[in-house]
Amino acid sequence: MKKIQTIQQLAYLVDLPCSFDGPIRSFKVDARTIEPGDVFVAIKGQRVDGHQFVQEAFSKGASCALVEHACLNGGGPLLKVNQVVSTLQKVTSKLLQLRKSQVIGITGSVGKTSTKEFLATLLAKRFNVGKTYGNQNSQLGLPLTILNHTEGTEDYLVLEMGMSERGQIEQLTKIAPPAFAMITQIALVHANNFASLDEIAKAKMEIFNHPLTKLKVCPFEWKKDGFCHFSLTEPQADYYLEGVKLYEKGCYLGNLNLPKIGLHYYHNLLGAIALARNLGLSFREINEQMAFLELPKQRSEVKVKRGVVFIDDSYNASAIALKAALNSLPEPVKSKGIRVAVLGEMLELGKFSSACHIDVAMEALKTVDYLFCFGQECAPMLEIWHEKQRPAYLFDDLSELVNVLKTLVEEGDVVLVKGSYGKEMWKVIEEF
Repeated sequence: MKKIQTIQQLAYLVDLPCSFDGPIRSFKVDARTIEPGDVFVAIKGQRVDGHQFVQEAFSKGASCALVEHACLNGGGPLLKVNQVVSTLQKVTSKLLQLRKSQVIGITGSVGKTSTKEFLATLLAKRFNVGKTYGNQNSQLGLPLTILNHTEGTEDYLVLEMGMSERGQIEQLTKIAPPAFAMITQIALVHANNFASLDEIAKAKMEIFNHPLTKLKVCPFEWKKDGFCHFSLTEPQADYYLEGVKLYEKGCYLGNLNLPKIGLHYYHNLLGAIALARNLGLSFREINEQMAFLELPKQRSEVKVKRGVVFIDDSYNASAIALKAALNSLPEPVKSKGIRVAVLGEMLELGKFSSACHIDVAMEALKTVDYLFCFGQECAPMLEIWHEKQRPAYLFDDLSELVNVLKTLVEEGDVVLVKGSYGKEMWKVIEEF
């Protein structure tokens, strides 16, 4: 069994007796998106209980519903389990055991998605490759990616593994044991559940703990004995990139035809190259794939509106990523043009919030002319800028921010837009 195609197959994998059958198209957790043949997975969340929408799912053609308790007026066949999420995890684990696909697990505070995309593109030169859909890298998202977006015929599955607390990475490796594992970066991101950077590092390092993992890749500064490491700054690293020159364990391999992406994305690309080399790709094969590399949406996307050059890096934000984005900004087209940073607050930083925002503010002083901030967590940034008598503004209303921005920037100016996903900073460009 490479893919779950019937209700009976699903019931078999969860060890449930089942007197009914029918085809399965995919697994959905949102009743609004159900199509005929889908399994509706009733998730009980903090704000919404999916069991309330079972009837709606069946009205749209769901083949069955995976539930934790009986539902009044359900309207269709139910598979009742003790815990829906753990059941999906169990199903996914069993399904992967029936396949020959090798898992490549990627985690990190930043860079998971771009590294995943880079690696999948490199490996596609020679292999059949599956990958995480979008950024479905959570306890629920990873099983849904495998169940819905892989076929079972892949040579490799490149899977993101995300976390917000200790133990979550380890659980994901139990579901999808990585033969090859990588950490992109370790930084103060989703830090409100941790007391220090070292604690975050220990949680990230869980990706290397599975006994089936045979290759462990990480940045040079987090290396341990037996690890493969990479760096843009340390020539001693196993994989070192100096400009366009690629070195492997001190040996020059050749010049890469690097795509035009921000310098901070070269770090992620180098990690992907390290994995690709260890999986057998030649330098020539890797270099040929450079032409096909693309960043995911809202990562350093260049968008021009009314002649203003926007750098849309609005998907998410951390101090390390913000500083890198600030240092990768292009020069304004006109000699007297300006550069503006429009930054949403960085969320989920807990006690580290003030220090991280101040760190970004200090970097912004060196790289941009004006600072626009959205959200009260950014208040320490304004203090830094006002101390230096530099123009900085704090907004609680995004439309007001856009209106003020319109009065400032002109054709040829450069505007960086970045912030935590929850701040929806891409709307700045949409409303401009």
